[in-house]
Amino acid sequence: DPSLILNVSRENTGSGSSVYATYVTQASPDEKKGNVQELRVGYGRTDKGQDIFMHFHVIPRLPEGASVVEATLGMQMTAFNRAGYTAFLAGVYAVTETRPLVYPTYYDWISNMTWNARTDYDHYNMIDYVTVQSGQSMYEWDITELVRKWYHEGTDNRTIRIGGLNMNDSTCNS
Repeated sequence: DPSLILNVSRENTGSGSSVYATYVTQASPDEKKGNVQELRVGYGRTDKGQDIFMHFHVIPRLPEGASVVEATLGMQMTAFNRAGYTAFLAGVYAVTETRPLVYPTYYDWISNMTWNARTDYDHYNMIDYVTVQSGQSMYEWDITELVRKWYHEGTDNRTIRIGGLNMNDSTCNS
């Protein structure tokens, strides 16, 4: 059974890597975080809303006749900040907007994203979600459906949003 595992870690994000990642924050709606290694998601009194955007610039070629059996996105949480809450849900969504032509590359687009200029995503189709909570550090989303679609369509827009659901003063860093 040929399978595909997309391994994303803090060490393999950047302009020369296969994954570009940033986060945007409602507290600084016009601030560009650039392509960063520390990503934040959730909602807090100070930072307000925070979303992660990731673009998979390079995905492995599938051998002839192979198919995607399973694809997961794993992240390690380095901090959990809460104000009286023990957990929140973080969902993965497909980004529906293609890269604006003003940005020559996906790296430029992700690096220049802000809260006020964030991209649109499929609000009605959450791919998967995890419960982020204090005391747990590894999280994994099943993105098989989305990765299969990327291969089937042959699209360059392999971009996702990770955002919190029912966020009440809970954030995490990864």
